[in-house]
Amino acid sequence: DLGFFERLLPSAGGGALNIRGLQAERISPAQFKWQVLIIQAAKNSPEFAGKIQVSLSGTLNGKPWSINTNATPEPVVVRSYLRKEGLVEVPQQAVIKSITAQIERDGSTVSVHTTKL
Repeated sequence: DLGFFERLLPSAGGGALNIRGLQAERISPAQFKWQVLIIQAAKNSPEFAGKIQVSLSGTLNGKPWSINTNATPEPVVVRSYLRKEGLVEVPQQAVIKSITAQIERDGSTVSVHTTKL
């Protein structure tokens, strides 16, 4: 349990914003639920406003395949931390191997995190 909480604490010397947790699970044959935890690393940081894009990747009928959870990146505002979650429809035959969250501001990538499933 202690390791879980240590991962959530801001890392020393890191950037102003970090993705500290990312997971996805199949909740039905054609649907995945995803969750992401975003944390400001510095104390008393100004509010962060940007966009997040979450994507799943794997294979479909033996070929590489991926899907974004939204057609366009979704706006996010982070004060000290933010937990976001959502559902995404996938083909039943899709084998999901990883999930990636990417946070952008003003067209630049601020943080990217990938978790293998």
